[in-house]
Amino acid sequence: MHPVPTRDEYFDRWSMLHGGYDPRSSRLTGGWLTFAYAVARPLAGLRVSPDLLTMFGLLVAGLVVVFAALGGRWVLLSALVVVISALLDNLDGAVAVMTDRVTKWGYVLDSVVDRLCDALFLVALWVVGAPAWMAVVGGTIMGVHEYARARAG
Repeated sequence: MHPVPTRDEYFDRWSMLHGGYDPRSSRLTGGWLTFAYAVARPLAGLRVSPDLLTMFGLLVAGLVVVFAALGGRWVLLSALVVVISALLDNLDGAVAVMTDRVTKWGYVLDSVVDRLCDALFLVALWVVGAPAWMAVVGGTIMGVHEYARARAG
């Protein structure tokens, strides 16, 4: 295993990549990133590829639709898989930051996979019975939010 940064060093690096926002200033953000750090730390030590984690996150997001389509109690598992997918979305970036492998390609890949995951979650919502218009409105709101965030950055 290779040495990885401490949690505070990770927070400092994360802050530099997120416009100077200090995650220690928020219990919610700091808590979530502390959890992501704890899970990512062994992966970073093993030098797991951040891009591999990104693609694994997409695969996991695809399972959301599969479980939603099964109906019944499988829908509850589908909801849990959304949370796991969200964790994976943080792990790829955490590992990249901890191993000094932050790249423009990784940023683009992560952004594209994030949008594909959003689409899969909307499909799952529709599959479990939400009206199609609700999925379209949800997708529109997510798209506008991400567009605004990208332009503001």
